[in-house]
Amino acid sequence: MEMGYDLTRDEDHTQNQSLGMSLKHGLIQRFDLCIALPYQIKPDEEFGDAQVGIKYLLLRETGNLPALCLTFGCELGSPECALAGIASKEIGYLALHINLGYMASGLRGEDGMTVYAGAIEYALSKSFTLAAELVGEAEAHENVSEALVGGNYRIFEQVVLDFAVGKGVDGATAKEGKATLGLTYGF
Repeated sequence: MEMGYDLTRDEDHTQNQSLGMSLKHGLIQRFDLCIALPYQIKPDEEFGDAQVGIKYLLLRETGNLPALCLTFGCELGSPECALAGIASKEIGYLALHINLGYMASGLRGEDGMTVYAGAIEYALSKSFTLAAELVGEAEAHENVSEALVGGNYRIFEQVVLDFAVGKGVDGATAKEGKATLGLTYGF
């Protein structure tokens, strides 16, 4: 179970605040099902549409080969859906992750967008990991991306605290800032 809080400040200093909760369950050893429930706090209080996703482990990390996963997700009540591939590789205390996917609009004549992310993690100890990530989406004539720096701290064996701050890195989002805080409980 994951719970998170996001605070975003736009270039005109407008704040957006949201909460989210997601439940992920391994149906079999290589296959996970996830349900996410978003809630917008500010500017307007309202529940967002629930999201459903699956993740399938195609290949475990072996030797020089990374682990490969395939994900599929959609927002209930929306024609949009997303398909992505994830490659992950551990090298000593470092973990590298690359995501590449496509989000289809689900509407005839309306283009979708390419989604991407790259992250690096460095384990300082068994309890504390630092991370940096670049995430973004590219449409026909626009690229929107942001960089995040943060980490996670294992409070107890099954409880992990995640935190990050971020900033837009291109023209459209360069003046936007973000802070995120999350709590994961595994059972």
